[in-house]
Amino acid sequence: MANRTLGRKNLFQRNISVSSTNAPPAPQEDSPSHGRPLSGHIPSGDTCLTRRRRADGGLSIYYVFVGHPAQGRITGNDEYSRVFGERLDRGIILACTVFSSVVILGLLPLAIRRYGTTPDNARYFMGFFHILLWVVVGGLAMRKWRQPLIALMRRYEGRPKSAFIAFSVLLACIEEALACLMTNLGRLFGDPTGQVYITASANYLDLAFLHSVIVIVPQVAIWSWILERYRFTSSRLFVLFGVQGGLAEIAFAGMQPALFPTWLLVYALMTWLPYQAFEPALERARIRKNPGFLIQILSLVLVQAGCILFSLAFLAISYGLFGHPLSHFPK
Repeated sequence: MANRTLGRKNLFQRNISVSSTNAPPAPQEDSPSHGRPLSGHIPSGDTCLTRRRRADGGLSIYYVFVGHPAQGRITGNDEYSRVFGERLDRGIILACTVFSSVVILGLLPLAIRRYGTTPDNARYFMGFFHILLWVVVGGLAMRKWRQPLIALMRRYEGRPKSAFIAFSVLLACIEEALACLMTNLGRLFGDPTGQVYITASANYLDLAFLHSVIVIVPQVAIWSWILERYRFTSSRLFVLFGVQGGLAEIAFAGMQPALFPTWLLVYALMTWLPYQAFEPALERARIRKNPGFLIQILSLVLVQAGCILFSLAFLAISYGLFGHPLSHFPK
């Protein structure tokens, strides 16, 4: 009796092993049959591999222009695009830095020789020390103390959009304070007339609330709405916000196009550190897509359009109704 029972157990175990051996394999997580992006698992065979490479190439082109549509999933194509994009951004930033250094330092000996001879020569020293204090000293300070500053900002990450706007505007106020200081030091830079300037007003409060910072607020607000929905890298936002600021300076302030790389660096530092601080909170708040080239261009157009509409409405009120001058200095 015991032998018969043992024989039934062995037969039952053999049936289990045979059935488990003949069972179909479990579907792969990234199997094409499940509608997932073609990444990770590669079927065996040269034909399947060739088809897969063609599919990956098509998806890569699609992702570059319109972004990844798959609810924020990260694939090999996204990782390649991210690495390539960061290298491109660093190349742009390096090129702007080198070009600005060559132009500004190349004119320094001539400006020193002409010190005190013409009032316009003082404008060079205003811009020189403004760039030195904000871009060089300020940028290096942000990089050196990046982690402590980010930790300080993240105390307010409960509302990441509002905190991003607040800290970006705060940095814009600091930048404008330095520019206003340079305008008020015109006599020290060789302008005895006191009529040379790099800002619209020598009064900081008037400059911030009625000329410059007030126009930056809607730009940062629109960018916060975009960043809540798309996963921009900090280096890409650095470049895009700098491009937007440079275009605004050329269009509205009449700056020379040769100074565009310099203004890119000036504006880019306003949002670079706040975005690094609050990007993880934005990522946790909702699912974000990876932006393609088309989305990035449309983002620039949207921000510029919003800035123009707000500026026109603000000018209609301040200048049209109250007669506040566009500039407190003679043309």
